[in-house]
Amino acid sequence: MGVKDENSYKTLDLFLKIGLDERTARNTIANNKVTANLTAVIHEASLTDGCDRTIGNLLYTVATKYPANAILHRPKLLEYVVSYKIKSPAQLEAAFSFLSNVASENFKQIDFEEACGVGVEVSVEEITQTVNEIFEEKKAVILEQRYRYNVGELLGSVRDKHRWADAKIAKQLVDAKMYELLGERTAADDVKPSKKKEKKEKPAKVENKVAEVTPAPPSEEELNPFSIFPVPEDNIKLHTEVFFSNGSVLRCCNTREMLDKHLRVTGGRVFTRFPPEPNGYLHIGHAKAMFVDFGLAKERGGCCYLRYDDTNPEAEKKEYINHIEEIVQWMGWEPFKITYTSDYFQELYDLAVELIRRGHAYVDHQTPEEIKEYREKKMNSPWRDRPIAESLKLFDDMKSGLIEEGKATIRMKQDMQSDNGNMYDLIAYRIKFTPHPHAGDKWCIYPSYDYAHCIVDSLENITHSLCTLEFETRRASYYWLLHVLGLYQPYVWEYSRLNVTNTVMSKRKLNYIVTNKYVDGWDDPRLMTLAGLRRRGVTSTAINAFVRGIGITRSDCSMIRLDRLEYHIREELNKTAPRVLVVLHPLKVVITNLEASSVMDLDAKKWPDAQEDDKSAFYKVPFSNVVYIERSDFRMKDSKDYYGLAPGKSVLLRYAFPIKCTDVILADDKETVLEIRAEYDPSKSKQKGVLHWVAEPSPGADPLKVEVRLFEKLFNSENPAELDNWLADLNPDSKVVIPAAYAVPALRNAAVGNTFQFERLGYFTVDKDSTAEKLVFNCTVTLKDTYNPLKVLDVLISSKTKVICVISWGVAEIPQIVTNYKEKSIEGLSLGFLITWIIGDLFNLFGCMLESTTLYTMTTSILTAQTVYYSHIYPRLKCRRLCQRGSTEHQPEAVEKAGKHIKNFGVKQVIDADRLSSPIPLPRKSSGRELYYMSARSLSRSHTPTTGSFLAQRMSPPHNGNSVEEPLLSAPISTQSASPTSTKSLLCLVSVLMFIGTLNFQLSAWNNLQMKHEKGFVIQLGRKLLQVFQSAVKSGSGGGSGVGTFLGWAMAAIYMGGRLPQICLNGLNPFMFIFALVGNSTYVASILVNSVDWSIIKPNLPWLVDAGGCVLLDTFILIQFIYFCNWAPQVSEDKQENLSAS
Repeated sequence: MGVKDENSYKTLDLFLKIGLDERTARNTIANNKVTANLTAVIHEASLTDGCDRTIGNLLYTVATKYPANAILHRPKLLEYVVSYKIKSPAQLEAAFSFLSNVASENFKQIDFEEACGVGVEVSVEEITQTVNEIFEEKKAVILEQRYRYNVGELLGSVRDKHRWADAKIAKQLVDAKMYELLGERTAADDVKPSKKKEKKEKPAKVENKVAEVTPAPPSEEELNPFSIFPVPEDNIKLHTEVFFSNGSVLRCCNTREMLDKHLRVTGGRVFTRFPPEPNGYLHIGHAKAMFVDFGLAKERGGCCYLRYDDTNPEAEKKEYINHIEEIVQWMGWEPFKITYTSDYFQELYDLAVELIRRGHAYVDHQTPEEIKEYREKKMNSPWRDRPIAESLKLFDDMKSGLIEEGKATIRMKQDMQSDNGNMYDLIAYRIKFTPHPHAGDKWCIYPSYDYAHCIVDSLENITHSLCTLEFETRRASYYWLLHVLGLYQPYVWEYSRLNVTNTVMSKRKLNYIVTNKYVDGWDDPRLMTLAGLRRRGVTSTAINAFVRGIGITRSDCSMIRLDRLEYHIREELNKTAPRVLVVLHPLKVVITNLEASSVMDLDAKKWPDAQEDDKSAFYKVPFSNVVYIERSDFRMKDSKDYYGLAPGKSVLLRYAFPIKCTDVILADDKETVLEIRAEYDPSKSKQKGVLHWVAEPSPGADPLKVEVRLFEKLFNSENPAELDNWLADLNPDSKVVIPAAYAVPALRNAAVGNTFQFERLGYFTVDKDSTAEKLVFNCTVTLKDTYNPLKVLDVLISSKTKVICVISWGVAEIPQIVTNYKEKSIEGLSLGFLITWIIGDLFNLFGCMLESTTLYTMTTSILTAQTVYYSHIYPRLKCRRLCQRGSTEHQPEAVEKAGKHIKNFGVKQVIDADRLSSPIPLPRKSSGRELYYMSARSLSRSHTPTTGSFLAQRMSPPHNGNSVEEPLLSAPISTQSASPTSTKSLLCLVSVLMFIGTLNFQLSAWNNLQMKHEKGFVIQLGRKLLQVFQSAVKSGSGGGSGVGTFLGWAMAAIYMGGRLPQICLNGLNPFMFIFALVGNSTYVASILVNSVDWSIIKPNLPWLVDAGGCVLLDTFILIQFIYFCNWAPQVSEDKQENLSAS
């Protein structure tokens, strides 16, 4: 670690003076908290000029391990350390234990010294005698095990008898005694004894094959989530430490006098508060806060205030105040008292005056812009040091309305140079000439949240002040203010806030979409407001169960999926919602073999487990020859896995009879079904398909018509709050109204708020918009439960493989590009292979018609350009430059250089045999590092001829003796290995691209992957793009675009076919195919793990076949590579020896 500024140099010097080694001192400076603690300890001990190493080590232990709840006793402990009364780690640990369990008033010096062994001296003779006694007792075991015996046990026995003995002396005496008894240590003493496996007795056979497993009992926190909170009597421990920029540390805790006074008032009971600001409707996040605040008080037999934190009269309304009180009661909580922060305005004003008098506050005239600028620069306000009397006079003028709004504020004098922004002289009071909804127009100055919140907590004797984690950084200002005013300090604890997917929780955003009519008010069923959830039909019991299941820990729960809440809703409504029959999209069915005038009353179950003798568990439903079924329960073509009605097929009408479709009446378009004719079919008593239905209650009379509102997620993205244009993410299809659904007559008398299960559809609740003429039902939740832990695991695995796929394809071609550039060669690279890849990319792009594959097409294009350049352009340019340079050199040497370059770049040139020779070199061993740069064939160079080389040799015409073509076996590569720098550069480049690929994938995942309804959505999987049309999936057709499918199959053929020429010319960098293999494998896995539904797989089969086929081909190419690296060079050596011999 580099020490950069003067303060760090001074701190380092201070730490070195107390005997810390330089490494420990520098590591300590890297930790701000330990640095502050150790600096404070050194100053408290008055050892800024230094001390010996023994004391310095003890000071370091105090700084790092001293119990936080015993800070008040630390100066006393340091006195004992400096005076050598406490001089060993054992004594220090004993002191920590003693001091952490006593209050300031209970500290007794005699007890402390006895507990820490102060003044106790253990002589060497005493230690020696004890060591001899221990060895005599364990002599036989020690002789048997020799130096393998655990010396720690011996030292422990010494400590048991002499707790304050010098540990170093004890260790020396034990080692000496071991040497005296055993002599020199031998090699056998270092051999670890073999552990003999004990034979386990086979358990006796048990008649019952299924063993009864006792589940592990739930943890205390699971049984009681409030067990983590301390009792009020323990509220004397340290709350927090406030570190100031000048190096001083403020340690905030209650004195015994403060705590005793508090306990006398409260009687030792727990007091909490639920303090919402009445500036909007409460949402599900407040449900968690209620559960924590009211729940803790209830569990401990205490009290919880409902306190309106009404310090901003401009945003607060009486409407919100009334709503909050009503919704708290609906959630099942009963406040101890209902209070308002405005009830304490006079006390808050008096304390502000006292704060100014004590020099901890001042009147400031900076504008909001100036305050922001000064805070960014950590500069004090120019009015910070004004006289106290002047601030008191101006504050009184503010209260009297003599100063304009915005011209003055009261700011707390904290620490503008602090590392904590919540200590930047926070505003305590501001002027607002706005009437207060509760206090009226009595006040024109109002306290801020930061000033009022902690003071009212203290005034109400709150024992546990509980809030969410975003307030954690405010602990310093919270306790600082209470400390400087000398007020009782509650115990503060923060927990993770509750965030639910596909919605917004910010009151500002909620207020915006409500006031701008994006939704139908604060109680719109699509919102996560508690009023909206209640209107939708969600019970308070389900909400509290959901919150309890999440827990109240400090861990970041991130976004909680909406289906987890829906799970608890279903669990509750399944027990409380009676079953009824409703048809959302009616399709008329006329039963021809029943009399038109006949109407039967059938018994339908309200509950699935209804007993026959319980008449209240049934309701009457009329059945006639005209019934209505769901339009989606009929198809013109039957299929094996379809259980609905089709021509010639029989189904069972629930609670009624089986029917068989005999005829279908179509509209003029010959597609729309108008009516179905059917017959009662008594022969089919048992049917797989069971349909819900609603019948005409009397001949010619329509069933009861009701309006049904279906709801989807309000936002498409899981976390719309993170989007810049979050309003554009609103789902336009989040609400669908069905104006004329058919229901059974039993629903006619349903009241607002009643919830029912519409069989086979979901749970629905009567909405407040219902009238005497027409009922309106809101869909509470569907029957299908998507909260499946196994499915969540599948999605997790699928998403991880997607990331691997994206990264693999993103870097697949990079190693080959680097290889070509470094070698200035494209040996072993098939141009046809690269062209087919580009064409495949384009077909893939056009086939999907969704997103570009620019990155991957671009890298393939670079490889193709390299192939053309290095094979045709670069060698000629190089040869021309060498020939020009050779005009001043010896002519044969110049031509020889040119010839070598020509040969190295694979350009077939006819050169005079007298002026150019091409000897065949012997093969050589290649270093592993060259694996990054050389292909398999390049490692052995010309000694592993490719198939293409043999074909060229067979087909080439004979040459005359005066000229030769480029030799089939080219010149050897340099024996110099690739430099480590080059290797590191390549790995760095690949790492950067992998990071970019991961970032790109995450950003695309955050964006809206689900497009508009019925328009399809995309899952980007690296090179491949998966297209799923929602309408096709819903209808079960599994169809897609015909042109897109054709192009997809063409792309698959091109991708796989492009590898065939490369197999004949194996010479590419192996990493290219390794990444391709991983990319294709993970692509296939990401789809199959997530779903094997044929309706999803079918339209995307070309992409899956392509990826699967390429996996096999890439595997073959890699096997080729391994062969050429390990066996082919040896074959070439044998051929070379034969050539030399001949």
